[in-house]
Amino acid sequence: MADTLLLKALRGNARKVNLNNKDLKAIPRLVGKLSELDTLEARNNKICYLPAEMALLVKLANFNLAYNELRELPKNLMYLSNLRKLHLFNNNLTELDGGIIGNLRHLTLLNLNKNKLQQLPKEIGRLVDLEFLSLDDNQLIELPDEFCKLTNLKELSICRNGLPDHIGKIRKLKKIFLYRNELELLPDSIGKMYQLSILDISINNIRLLPSEILNLPLTELHIEGNPLIDRIPVHCNYADEVLSLK
Repeated sequence: MADTLLLKALRGNARKVNLNNKDLKAIPRLVGKLSELDTLEARNNKICYLPAEMALLVKLANFNLAYNELRELPKNLMYLSNLRKLHLFNNNLTELDGGIIGNLRHLTLLNLNKNKLQQLPKEIGRLVDLEFLSLDDNQLIELPDEFCKLTNLKELSICRNGLPDHIGKIRKLKKIFLYRNELELLPDSIGKMYQLSILDISINNIRLLPSEILNLPLTELHIEGNPLIDRIPVHCNYADEVLSLK
């Protein structure tokens, strides 16, 4: 069925192919002939590797491999240097090969939710175009020093992991989601994130908020589920925006 679909796409010189929900164990090798392919959807299959022909898709910008059975990053990913968006959530990744992920330097979106990652490679710092990064539901307890090189990062979600010590050094962040991380404090440097509009630190172990939080142009602050002993008055920019201080 997948081969038939790809043959049809080849005849039409397709730029987008949808292989979602096809019960595939591998992407058919025929995909390498789709030289103009821009978007490949292969979500919700049983894929555990990529064929060598994937390296020929030099124009591929959007690749969705969510809900598959990857245990490691396929080596052929490193040749897809034009990738802008990569979805790898709900796989079985235990680590990221730095040589592979570090070569995807044009990524603007990377979704790694619901894997088994315990650490990120230092090469993550090479993704200087990255704007959206999601790492929810892994086993991270720290981030590499190179993480603070992601200076264009606008949205970071790292819920149900550990404490990201360097978070205050990423000054362009606009949205941070840190709920259920067992956090006991926030770094003072968070007060220097002058573009931050949404901060979610709900369901942690925070007892005190740093006074520097008053410097933030927040429109949403979610802090319920913390054993706060003192609450700093924080005001939203706009009265109709959500402010959660339960």
